[in-house]
Formats: sequence, structure tokens, C-alpha cells
Amino acid sequence: MKGLLFVVAACFFWALDTLIRYPLLRGGIHPVTIVFYEHLFLCLCLIPFVLKSWKKIWSLSLGHMVYFIIIGACGSGLANIFFTMALSLGNPSAIMLLQKLQIVFSVISARIILGEPLKRNFLFWCSLVFAGSIMTSYPDIRPLLEKAPSSSLPSVSAILGYGYATLAAMCWGIAVSFGKKLALCGYREREIMFGRFFWGFMVSLPFLTSLPTNSFVLDRESYFKLALMAALAGLVGMYFYYRGLRVIKARVCAVAEQSFPFFAVGLSWVVLDKGLESIQVLGGLMIVGASFVVQWKRY
Repeated sequence: MKGLLFVVAACFFWALDTLIRYPLLRGGIHPVTIVFYEHLFLCLCLIPFVLKSWKKIWSLSLGHMVYFIIIGACGSGLANIFFTMALSLGNPSAIMLLQKLQIVFSVISARIILGEPLKRNFLFWCSLVFAGSIMTSYPDIRPLLEKAPSSSLPSVSAILGYGYATLAAMCWGIAVSFGKKLALCGYREREIMFGRFFWGFMVSLPFLTSLPTNSFVLDRESYFKLALMAALAGLVGMYFYYRGLRVIKARVCAVAEQSFPFFAVGLSWVVLDKGLESIQVLGGLMIVGASFVVQWKRY
């Protein structure tokens, strides 16, 4: 149960991230710039903590290197860039709905990559978590559901945006299983985090060439917000996440991760004074309840 609580705590700190990230985006800072500085800050912060493990990291086997690249380049760098690009191209409501596919990719990859069994009881509770996640995000998805059917086909840019959203969900989902593999291989939380952030930083570099030079020059307040965001979601959040993933199954971790939208909505209600609908409360209770049942019953 402790592992589940660690992952839930990680989701709380990831939700704090949204209170800073979206205002930065609305302030005109390019998504790639945010990803670049975020990962640079995290790598620099973690260097002192991995000095003792430097020999171990330097002598990685090819297989372990691939695992690190997948959780870093795909699960951290590309996933964030893909999702942000999706929001700029497609219907935001549809993008938020497609993001919920992450749990599907996580569960499937846990079965294929880790060989974790998928019991019928687990799939039942997992479906409740999936439904609860959609209910929690209902205000974001409602415009899509209430829109009158149209015979016109979506634009090419919209289809591209939906493709990016699906790729982001797949990258996030698969990264769970490979993070678990690294934990099973004996890597500590700080080592996995450094590898994740390093490869996330590396994959952001090619995207920088398409940006104007002034995209990287920010004011002091923006640098402070980026550092605070990286510390909360990156250092604290990911530490709790990998502490939890070390002791629970990847499929259970995928279920617990769905508490993120519940915390995001709750923080928006408390901090931003946004309304909280009864369907969101019910969805959050379904997520929390089903997550604990899955861990308690060992499904």
C-alpha cells in the first residue's frame, strides 16, 4: 500500500506543475523552451547525487541504455513536446480525451514487456478508473460531447494533432514499464531520474534549431517559475513516483496515475477558484477507491 501512496503523492506534485506550466505557455514562452530549461535544471540538480554512481552509469549495458532512452527521450522529452503540439493543432477537448488512452498503453505494455498477468477483476477496476478519469476531466471534454454532429471531415492539422496526442499517450504509457524494468535491474530512484531527465534534455536539442534565438532569453520571474516547476514536478514528484514504482506492479502504478486529473481539478478549485461539479467529485472517488481496491486485493 505504501507504494500506491507514493505514486498518488507524485500525482499531487504533478498537478502543482499545471498551475505554473500553463501560465508560462499563455505568457508566450515556446513549449520547447520550457521542456529544454526544465530538463537542463533537473540534470544540473541531480549531478551531485549521482556522482557516486557515475561508474555504474558510464558502464551501462546496451539493453539498459535503451531502457533509459525510452523513459527519457520518449516518456519525458517527446511526450511533453507531442502533447503540447497536439493542443496547438487539434480540438483541445478531443486532445484531453485521447490523453486518457495512457492507461490503456500502460496496461498493455506491462503485459507485453513485463509479463504481468491481466486478471478479469483487475480489468474491471481498471475500467472504473478509466471512467472516473474521464468524469474528473468532464468540463474539458464536455464541449466535444455536446458539439452537434457535422458531416465535414476534420482538417489535416486537426488529424495531425490527434496523432500527436495519441503518440504522447503511448510514450507516457510505455515509459511506465521500462521504468519498472530499471527498478528491477537494481537502479536507484536518483539514477533512474537522472537518466530520464538527461535523455529528455538530449531529445529537446534538435527541436531548438527551429526556434528564433530570442526564444531562450527569459525574464528573471520566468526562470524562477521554471525552476520551481521543475523542482516540484521533476525532483519531488518523480522521486515519489519511482519510489512507488519500485514496490508495486507497473499495471497498478498505471491505475494510480489516474489520480492526477483529480488533483489537478481540486487544485484549480482551491487555488484558482474554479467551480467543481458533482460528476468530477464522483469521478475522483471512483479513481481513489478503485486504485486502493486493486492494490489491497493484489489484482
